[in-house]
Parts: sequence; structure tokens; C-alpha cells
Amino acid sequence: MTKLARYSVIVLSTLALLVIFWQFRLVVLLFLFAVIVAAALRPVITRLTARHVPIGLAHLLTYLGLILILLAIVLFTGDQVITDLNNTANRLVLEYQVIWQRWSMSTGWQQGLAERLPATFLSVPADEQALEQLLPAVVTLSQQLLTFLGTLVLLLALSAYWSIEQNRLERFWLAVLPANNRAVARSIWRETEEVLGAYLRGKVRQSIIAAILLTLVSALIGLDYPLALGVIAGIAAFIPLLGSLITALAAFILGAIESAWLGLLALVLVLVISFLLEHVLEPRWSGRQRQPYLVILLITVPLVEAIGAGGILFAPLLAATLTVIGNQLFTAYLAYRESNIQLSELHDRYAALQERLDPEAVQPALRNIVARLGQLLAEAERYPGSP
Repeated sequence: MTKLARYSVIVLSTLALLVIFWQFRLVVLLFLFAVIVAAALRPVITRLTARHVPIGLAHLLTYLGLILILLAIVLFTGDQVITDLNNTANRLVLEYQVIWQRWSMSTGWQQGLAERLPATFLSVPADEQALEQLLPAVVTLSQQLLTFLGTLVLLLALSAYWSIEQNRLERFWLAVLPANNRAVARSIWRETEEVLGAYLRGKVRQSIIAAILLTLVSALIGLDYPLALGVIAGIAAFIPLLGSLITALAAFILGAIESAWLGLLALVLVLVISFLLEHVLEPRWSGRQRQPYLVILLITVPLVEAIGAGGILFAPLLAATLTVIGNQLFTAYLAYRESNIQLSELHDRYAALQERLDPEAVQPALRNIVARLGQLLAEAERYPGSP
């Protein structure tokens, strides 16, 4: 009855934690992403402390440098990026109008396809009524921008706090676990943190290189808005499985505005560069193994249903976490089996030793040592995962 009650409490506690996690899933995901950011920045802090920089100053320099880099990117490229994206959108709208009108006046499959496509975009007159209609959209966009900036500040603050207080917080939550499970839990946690931090560093590096390379390549082959394609490539680098295809499709559309051959050339170049970055260069730089694409695909669907489009970004992180947990538990299981074999052999040797000892002739000190050895073997049997 006691065992049944204990198992019931464990099941109910687990269900309660899952319900709490679901209710506060966005907050939990924000905190977990802050932990990943801290893990991604840890090598920089480690290098600074190795050069005798105080740990507090190393954290300050790292996070302040990150903020300054983000501000510099926004200040020096923000206006041009917005201009290129706006011009690209206007050009695509005009081209869509031309194609839609041409197909709607033709015969055959083109007319049927035009009937299924949305109507052409109409120009909005710049009067007071139009401004009143645009005002809610502007307010909503401003609110979303402020929310994003606030989330970014909170993310960096949580990341810095975790990075500074990591050891203390780890001891706190590990103390909740049974003593014989803490070593395995600590190993799983630290390897997971290291793997996810390396993944984020690799994606950031891949995003920056893809944005720079595709901007230069687009300018060289004659695309009108090379910076727009670079921004799309930098953002799409974080999207698993579909990032390269999205960038290639965008390159084809931007090139096809000028000519079909230019669109095909841009498509081929983007696919080649994306393949080299994702499957050749990045694994060599980071030393990471091939991603479990099947696991990512299976995880993406329920994540998208649970938290929306952001689930696509979190799917690789969750897949990597599950892979680490599986590997660690399998390693612990193998160690447990090996320890059972060793304990069985030690028991046999202990039994043989007891048979050889004469209780009347043996000295009391040796008798106590043998008894203590038997107690240690008994304790080792009760300790799962013992070496």
C-alpha cells in the first residue's frame, strides 16, 4: 500500500507539473531560451576569464558587446534594409497585378488559375477615411514592436542572471532529486546545455555568413535588391528543414522579375551555398553531428499546434534535448548492467573469502573489515547506477 501511494503521488505530481507548464508555456520557453543564450555565450566568458578578467567584468563585457553589436547592425543597415524590403514588396505587387490581369484576359488554364487567385491589389486613396483605417494597424504594429523589444530585454536579463548564478541554481534544483539520481541528472543537464548552446552559436554563425554571402552574390549577378535577399537568407537560416528552400524560392522570385534565366541562376546559387554552409562548413566548424531530421519532423507538427509558428524554431532544440537524454539514459543503463555483473563477481569472491576464514582463528580487526565489506556490498546493491 505504501508503494502504491508513493507511485500515485509521483504520477499526480507529474501531471500537476505538466498542467502548470502548459499554462505558463510561453514563460517557460522564454526562460529555457535564456538558458540556451547563456550557454551559447559561455565560451566567450570562459576565454575572458582565462585571460585573468574578473568573472563579473567578463559577463558585463560579453552582454554589453552583444547589445552594441545588435544596435550597430540596426543603425547601419536598418534604413537600407527597410527601403529594400519596401521596394521589393512594391515591385512584387506590381508584377502580380500585371500577371493577374494578363491571365484573367487570356483563355485556357491561365484564366482558370486567375479566377482562383486573389484579386489584384487596389491602391488606397490618401484621404482621412483611409488614414483612419490605417491607424489601428499602425498602433498594433507599434505594440508588437514594443512587446518584442521588452521580450528581448527580459531575455538578455534572464540569460545574464542564469550565467552568473548557474552553479547555485543547479545545486538548488538538483537538491530536489534523490541523491542516487543527481549524477545522471547533472550529466544530462550539462550536456544538453552544451549541445543547445553550440547549436545556437552555429545557427547565428550560419545566418551571418549566409546573409553576407548571398547579398554579395546577388549584387554580382545583377539582382535589384540584394540586401533584401540577404535579410531573408539570414532569417531563414534559423528555420529547420525549410530554410534553404524558402531562401531559394525568394531568390528565384527576385531574379524572375528581371528574367527567367536570372531567376534560375539565383535559385541554383542559393541552393549550392546553403548546402555548403549547412552540410559541409558548419559541421566542420562546430564539430556537431548530423541533425536528427526525422525526429525534428515528428516534433514540429505538435509544437506548431501547441505554440504556433514558433514551434518550427524550437523543434530542433527539443529534438537535440531528447537525443541527449536518450544517449545519457542508455549510457547509465549500460553502466548499471556492468555494475550488476561486477557486484555478482564481488559477491562470489566475498563468499569464497568467508569460507576460507576461520572465525575462531581470525583476528577481531580482520573480522570487522570483512563485516564492513559485506555491508558495503549490500549498500551497493541498493544503489542503482553504481559503478
